[in-house]
Amino acid sequence: MPTHSDKWPKKKLPYIFEKKDLGCWRRIIGTAAEIDLIVQKNDQLVAVEVKARSSKFFGAPYSFVSSKKINLMIMAMDAFVHLRKLGVDLCFDIMSYTLADGNWYLEHLENAFYPF
Repeated sequence: MPTHSDKWPKKKLPYIFEKKDLGCWRRIIGTAAEIDLIVQKNDQLVAVEVKARSSKFFGAPYSFVSSKKINLMIMAMDAFVHLRKLGVDLCFDIMSYTLADGNWYLEHLENAFYPF
């Protein structure tokens, strides 16, 4: 029986590579934070949170990214950049997948929030 994490559309992940050239890390996990995808394009590092839901009954998937999750992502990315001594700008995107009529639909929120 597939788990919820097995159901989200991994085959659509190449979409990010079409939009933002290479340099990629997947599932970076810290003590309390997890980054689903990190992509580097030139001097910009993009942290991507991937959310998937089987319907929009309770709301769009991106609406489930809490302020706590945002703060954890910012701290994790700060540590990631400092540990690797990268001189890059940070950007945070959300890829929101919704299942409707047997098909997955993607809503990509670029620059979803800013690390202040």
